[in-house]
Amino acid sequence: MPHHQSRTFSKQLSKIGHIFQQPKFQLFFIFFLAMLLRFYPMLLGKTLIFGDNYSLMVPGKLFTTNWLKQGVLPLWNPNIFAGLPWIGDVNQSILYPSTLLFLVFKPATALNLTFILHLFIAYLGMYYLLKLVVRDHPSQIIGAVLWMLSTQVAGSLHNISTLQSIVWLPWICYFGLQIQQSWKQKLFFVLMVLMQFAGGYPQHVLYSIVGAVVLSLIFKDRRKFFLD
Repeated sequence: MPHHQSRTFSKQLSKIGHIFQQPKFQLFFIFFLAMLLRFYPMLLGKTLIFGDNYSLMVPGKLFTTNWLKQGVLPLWNPNIFAGLPWIGDVNQSILYPSTLLFLVFKPATALNLTFILHLFIAYLGMYYLLKLVVRDHPSQIIGAVLWMLSTQVAGSLHNISTLQSIVWLPWICYFGLQIQQSWKQKLFFVLMVLMQFAGGYPQHVLYSIVGAVVLSLIFKDRRKFFLD
């Protein structure tokens, strides 16, 4: 290999190495790698998750979107028993953004996108929460991956309502630890709580707020150290 080609090749390798050393690149690359290894059939248009999704959640989303396409917000579902208040069923998460995915895409595609987006929300939320309490970047990423693939989050994949709620737990703790810093932190804290409630599993709101309070008490005396 000529000398100038060798130097060019070395520069290219150096650039690639520099990219891999960037914290943001590592953050997104590890997420992509974890998704590829754990859920690669989804990238082929297949769906691995069944349970309540196919018997309850997806049919509910389709009922909602069928009415939305006609310009009607479904307040009542006459097809179950003698009818029931549909918008009052929090578990159906009618007002949650994932409803828009089922409005635009085919059911299997919308379901897969719901999984991927919420796993990323869980991953990113735990990453930022750990940034407040852990200095080491690899540890932050490892903790985020462990949370994303934990039995609590992975088990929720069989019911998107629980998934749509549990993923906001680290975000609520994250903004809860900083709630006294500014009005923006308070606003984001309230927004995260609303998103978790709209997700369809209100019990997680209680767990998250309690978790935020407990963490605030634990790190009360060391807050300046962890949040600088």
